[in-house]
Amino acid sequence: MLLAELITLLSDPKQSLGEALYKTKVLFHQLGRKDLVPWVTHEITGYPDECEVPPYRLIGAQVRCNLMNTGWTNSNQLLIIAHLDADEQKAITEIKLRFPIEVIQESIRKYGENSNNRMVSNIAPETFGRFNQVITNGGRLTAAWSELNMGDVTGVLSSVRSRLLDFVLELKDQTPFAGLRSPCCRLLQHGKHSAINDPKTYYSM
Repeated sequence: MLLAELITLLSDPKQSLGEALYKTKVLFHQLGRKDLVPWVTHEITGYPDECEVPPYRLIGAQVRCNLMNTGWTNSNQLLIIAHLDADEQKAITEIKLRFPIEVIQESIRKYGENSNNRMVSNIAPETFGRFNQVITNGGRLTAAWSELNMGDVTGVLSSVRSRLLDFVLELKDQTPFAGLRSPCCRLLQHGKHSAINDPKTYYSM
């Protein structure tokens, strides 16, 4: 019965992915697969700083800023980052999205209502000196942020839904529930990420 409910939930993109994750967590406990529970829990509650995120939660970003001088201000400008080393650039152009899945869903909903409602990752003011040194028009940063690619953000939902659906469909075909190591392991596959910084991500209002 639980498998049938999950297949129904996961087959319809309009259905709640959060609800499907909670039901999957119950299913894993019923199957005695506690090794898979942390992945589901992290998708529900978010990934803490000490945990690596799966590859599908690495989000491309464009770096933007506000500039000011005594006689002018420029808002929402592209920020020059070519002078940074590769690791520094990666830290602000590839963002680890740690939010719970329901927060991500809500962000996508708001973006659908207004394309200005994007997710951003703020760049710490104490690092502004690294950028000011290459600004040639006399301006100085007043704010800087990484603007997340909302297509990549939407892809997080598709990836989680697809992984869960693949698992429950394979599980449905297993009688009895044995030999599940392969689909289970696929759920746990995480990529490596070597960014030197992990800035916090927030909503752009």
